[in-house]
Amino acid sequence: MFGTWRWNLSFGIFGFFLIILFSLTNNPLITSLIRGTYAFITFFLLAFPVRFVCGVIINPSQEVVAVTEAETDQSLKGTNVNFVTPDEDEDLNEVLRAQITQTKSSTPKDEVKVSQDLSEQFQPLKPTQLVNTDSMESEELTKVIRHLTGE
Repeated sequence: MFGTWRWNLSFGIFGFFLIILFSLTNNPLITSLIRGTYAFITFFLLAFPVRFVCGVIINPSQEVVAVTEAETDQSLKGTNVNFVTPDEDEDLNEVLRAQITQTKSSTPKDEVKVSQDLSEQFQPLKPTQLVNTDSMESEELTKVIRHLTGE
């Protein structure tokens, strides 16, 4: 069982006031109190199965837990993949240290020389000229269109 008899009492009082509130608008006070008392008893008794179910769900027996764990271990074996990336802090630190030492050892003249070397190595892209359709004959154009449409 989950909890104590106070849960049953709380459910009973909740049911009592719930029925009183809904019953007072259509019935006299005595009838509402009688119906509220019946609701109190009903809710009090219904709290026992609710407490039992909550106890089973929240705190299952250890035997059942061991059996279900063994079953799930066998049925799920090999279905999960645990990817873990290696810790690369040392590699990153080495790269950063190398950059720091390189910038400390280089002078502004070296940096200008490196940038000039890079600008000399740069060559703009020279794409091939696309065919102009103005100079093509109509028969060639129809062949191209038929080829593209799949006819």
